[in-house]
Amino acid sequence: MLLEEAIFYFDGSESKLARAAGFSQNAVWHARRVGRVSGDLAAGIDRATKGRVSIRRTRPDLLGAVSSQGSLPFGDASESEIPSPTTDRITSSAPKPERLA
Repeated sequence: MLLEEAIFYFDGSESKLARAAGFSQNAVWHARRVGRVSGDLAAGIDRATKGRVSIRRTRPDLLGAVSSQGSLPFGDASESEIPSPTTDRITSSAPKPERLA
C-alpha cells in the first residue's frame, strides 16, 4: 500500500507523516486501517513527501489522465469564468427564522 511507503518515508512514524501532511495521526491511522486515503490526505501526503508518494499514485481517480501538454482534463475555464466566493454569493429573500426565547 502506498500509505505504508509514505509512512516509511517518515521513519515509520504515522505521527510524523500526519504532522507534515497537515492531518492528525488518527486520520493517517484510519486511512491505514480502512485501506483508502481521502483526497485531502492524498494531497497532503503528496506535499509532505515532495511528490515521492504522489496523489496520482494514491488517488488516480481524482486526477484522471493528464494531457500531453501536462494540463488536467477538467476543461479550459479561465480564471474569469471561475466563480468568486465573495462576488457570486447566493442570497435568499426568505425571512430569517425567529429565535426562540
